[in-house]
Order: sequence, then structure tokens, then C-alpha cells
Amino acid sequence: MSDGNYDSKYEALLLIAVFFGWAVSATDIVLNAFLIDQITKAFHISVALFGLIGIMFGVGDGIGGFIFGKIDDTTWGRKLTFLTTLVGVMIFTAMSGLAINYPMFLISRLGAGIFSGGEMTAGWVILAEQVRTGKRSWYISFSQGGVAVGYFLADTFAGTFAAASALGWRAGFLANAAFGFAAYLIRIAIKESPSWEKIMSVKKTKGEGATIKQGVREIFSGQYRNITLLAFIGLAAAFFGTAFHDYYYEDWYLIGGITRSPLPAFTFTIVFYGFVLGHFVANATEGWFMDHIGTRKASMITLATVPALIAFWFVPIKISPVIDFIILFFVGYSVQTIWGFAPAYMPQIYPTRIRHSGEGFLWALTYGLFYSIAAYIGGIWIALNEWNLVFISSIICFIIYVVTMSTTALELKDKPLDFTEQLASTESKRKNVS
Repeated sequence: MSDGNYDSKYEALLLIAVFFGWAVSATDIVLNAFLIDQITKAFHISVALFGLIGIMFGVGDGIGGFIFGKIDDTTWGRKLTFLTTLVGVMIFTAMSGLAINYPMFLISRLGAGIFSGGEMTAGWVILAEQVRTGKRSWYISFSQGGVAVGYFLADTFAGTFAAASALGWRAGFLANAAFGFAAYLIRIAIKESPSWEKIMSVKKTKGEGATIKQGVREIFSGQYRNITLLAFIGLAAAFFGTAFHDYYYEDWYLIGGITRSPLPAFTFTIVFYGFVLGHFVANATEGWFMDHIGTRKASMITLATVPALIAFWFVPIKISPVIDFIILFFVGYSVQTIWGFAPAYMPQIYPTRIRHSGEGFLWALTYGLFYSIAAYIGGIWIALNEWNLVFISSIICFIIYVVTMSTTALELKDKPLDFTEQLASTESKRKNVS
């Protein structure tokens, strides 16, 4: 696709479709955090055992990203994968609300994770292949702003009908499944990716003796081996840290922070909209910075997590709702820059032939494994009241991420789709000449 063939209105439609898909997935994830008390009471489990919910979803998410990545690249294509995975999220979100015991709830979380992993990563691939250079990172990052909508809906559900009783929490999951159906209707107008169709055409015709190499082995062949390894180091640290953010930062305010003086329910709901706003601003800007100031420089913005988390950790709540709102905004913003950077980075460092496979493999290892481990460990630490470990681990992980990505990330600014294949071709010619 040359830039002259891009349609701005269609690009906007793609953005909206991916945005609301993320809103559905984020609501599904965050509802568990906001409803921790209701869920633990309903199934008679401890907070430590609650951590299994996060690990089941995270493992499923990684599996889904990997499996659907392979299917997407080689068989189904971008559109069918994008449609099918959201249907799966809707079904398992509804099952979470209908679960009659804890094992059934865990199975529903695993299923939701599998389809959510496929849905998330499929959306990034679609945007990467159908949005022009100069806007590509921004649109992918902006699509993650659906997370802010997810936080808003989860906060709203938990603060209203879902908090009314032990049974009421189920309504939040069922309402989110209905929201997912509305998001699905937007996707019907999505077209197949011309880049993927071209790959499939070559595979079918084998024109001019051409071959298309696909599969996991290609992720570790040639230059892609180092690209994958370095991205893994940075993103594994990042997602380990973000698990605490997704599942347990809200609980710090629920118990009243460092002074253990909880906010009234209504005030809690209002100040946490600062958290939501921070997420949205991060996703609306991080990709723009990647497109305009460069990939490595943009990754350094995440260093703001250090002062933000220190304030979140040590400043007593109840001093002022305004101060709480501001602190939560900066925590939400600084951590969420990772969720602006990573989704824009992963699909662009691999070529069309292995784009979702490579992205899905990275996703499985970093988010599926490290995020899941952190979600489980976090539950144990909180049950033991070891909040210091949560915050110290978060800060260390975010620093590792910034150092790694700011020194080793591929530069995406002004680069065309599949530029890594061009780099490989140039390097091969250089070696042949020498």
C-alpha cells in the first residue's frame, strides 16, 4: 500500500473498531480488580487465591496471542481473526458473570484470556498494515485508549449496581458482554489487509519461483533473532510491572493508602477518574511521540513512573480529592505510556509474512508469562501486607524497560511497512559484495 492509496475515513474506522475492542477487554480485566471483595466473598476464597484469576487470564492471553497469530498469518487472515476473537471474548466474559463456583470462574477467565490475546494483537496488526507511515504508531497507540474507557466502565459498574450485593458483581460482566456485541457491529465494515492478501497471492501462485517463509522459526532467523531477544528483555520487565498496576493499585486506595484511611465510595469513584484520564492521555500521545521524535526517545517518557509511584506510595490520601486526582492521573499516564509504546512497536518490527506470529510470540512470553507471574505474586504480597515489594518491584521493572528500549529499540519514525525486510535485503547484498 503506497501512502497515496490510504483512505483517512477508513483509517478512522479501523481506529474506532480497535479502540472499542480494547474497551471491552479492559473492562473485562479491570472488573476483577474493582470487584475483588465481592468475588472473594462469593467464592469463599482468600486474596492470595484471587491471584490465580490474574494468572489464568494472563496465561490464556499469551496462548491466544501466539495461536491466533499463527492462524492469522497463514490461514484466516486479518479480518476473520479480528471478528472471531471478539466473539470469544464476549462469550467468556458472560460466562464469568454466570459462573456458579470458583473453578468455573477460573475456566472462564482462561477462555477470556485466550480470545482477548488474539483480539488485542489482531487489532494492532490490522492498524499496522492499513494505516499510513507517519500516523501508524500514533493510531495503534491511540487505539489503546480503549483501556481508559474500560477503566471508566469497570469503575462505574463497581461503584453502582455491581457493588450492591455479593450477587450484583455478576451484572458487570454481563453488561460488558452486551457492550462487546455493540463493538462487534463496528467491525463488520472492516476490509481484509491488502498486504496480507499479497502474501497469500504469492503463496498460491508461487509466481516467479517466489517462496514465503512463515512460522516461529522465522522469528529467530537472521536479524530477527536479535530484534526478538532485545524486545523480549524490555517488554518482559514492562509487563511484569504493569500487572501490579492493572490488578492491585486500586486496592491501595481501597485500603486507604499509607495511612489506611479509605475514601468514601463516591469520592473513590470520582478521584479514580483521574487514573482513567491519565491512561487516555498516555495512549493519545505516546504513539504520536514515536512518529515525531523517534522510538527510543519516546520510550524514555516512562521514567515519569518513578516520581509518580513514589507520590502514590507515600502521600496520604484524604488530604485533598484534588491531590488524589492529580497523583492518580500521573500514575495512570506514566505507566500507560508502556501500553502506548509496546502495541505500536511489536507489529512494526516484523514483516507482513510473520507479523502476527512474531508479535504473538513476544506477547506470549512477555505478557502471557511475566504479567501472569506478577499478577499471582502480587496477590500473595498483598495478602501478607507487603505493599513495599509491590511498589519497589514496579519501579525497578519500569527502569529496566526504559534503559533497554531507549538504547536498543529499532527506529520506526518515517519507516515504511516491512522496512525490516528491506534492511535484511540490504545487509545480504552488502555481505555478498564484501
